[in-house]
Amino acid sequence: MTQVANLGGGRQVIRVKNCSGNKTVFWSGAWNPDDTRWANLPAGIQRELDAETFHDGGFWMAYGDFLKYFQVSVFFSSAEINNPTIFENN
Repeated sequence: MTQVANLGGGRQVIRVKNCSGNKTVFWSGAWNPDDTRWANLPAGIQRELDAETFHDGGFWMAYGDFLKYFQVSVFFSSAEINNPTIFENN
């Protein structure tokens, strides 16, 4: 996980980077590159999120899907290394 974006209206997406190098496996759930939800976002937000993703093996997924498919993930920001954020699926 490399980034969290709050899209408003209770919608949050998580940016995940495919570090495996496997280019044949793609996320096909909510917020995949072909998802129609992207069309409902303002163009500026679309450009900002697209510029950082999809071209380098990264992808966006809904926060709820992240919790569904990943048991526990610890995120460290270099500025906040002593204060990790832990997402847990209970």
